[in-house]
Amino acid sequence: MTLYACRYKIRVLCYLLSHVDATSSPDAQLAILRSIRDVSDQVKAQILLPVMQMLVQDSPSKEKLAARYGSRLEEFTSLLLSSFDQSISDSLNEPDCNLWPIFILSLEHCFRSGGSLTVDESSISDDVLGSLLLPRDTLVDSLKRGLFASLSLEHKLEVCNVVLKMAIQDLRMVRDQL
Repeated sequence: MTLYACRYKIRVLCYLLSHVDATSSPDAQLAILRSIRDVSDQVKAQILLPVMQMLVQDSPSKEKLAARYGSRLEEFTSLLLSSFDQSISDSLNEPDCNLWPIFILSLEHCFRSGGSLTVDESSISDDVLGSLLLPRDTLVDSLKRGLFASLSLEHKLEVCNVVLKMAIQDLRMVRDQL
């Protein structure tokens, strides 16, 4: 493949991804994300970063997304998080990476007990929030397929700490309910 062809493909990818953030139609966003699900490129995560931030950071936008997507929130989240693959390992390992905190927050949200997004759950029904088993599986698959092996030692330790912290919280919650 020529350099021109590679650049052209990246421009097309950027064009498609820009519409995920720009359009307000969940159907259009899901269609775009489904069409590029298997595309692996670091630009994918960079362009989707603002949308991922709305999902994992505490903000009023999170409730709006949950209400807008309803039962499709799990698929939407999974499609977004599929951009965290081995192609972004170099970016994640950079000292001033803006993706790393979002990746860690994504792990925390998907691995926490109940597996639902952290929103004001009293205002949104459980069936709308749903579980985040699919996004959790997406992150686990990415880690298994080379992302974890490509991370720096410090980042590997941080990922392990997050997963262990979530497991300990799950055990405490089960113990408290007994």
